[in-house]
Amino acid sequence: MEPNNFADKLHFLRQDRGITIRELEEGAGIGHSTIVRWEKGLTVPRSQEMIKPLADFFHVPLSFFIDDAKQIERLVTDTSVIRNILERLDALESNAHNGHS
Repeated sequence: MEPNNFADKLHFLRQDRGITIRELEEGAGIGHSTIVRWEKGLTVPRSQEMIKPLADFFHVPLSFFIDDAKQIERLVTDTSVIRNILERLDALESNAHNGHS
């Protein structure tokens, strides 16, 4: 069975590699309870910065965890720098439509 959501993917990688939660916790620097909640699907990471240690630990690309378009959109808009840029672009577009350049 191919894992299709974040929780399944995390659990699949951990089980496939024979890694305990404690080993993942120590290797990726992520709290035990966070890993458990992620694997159970109770929560998901809120940013790419939270996923990167997992990708690095398992030697997989970030896209392995975030190939879902909605998740990518959420991660991008949740990143404060990107959100700030998008807000500035919206303001520029509004000014351009109102005849201000």
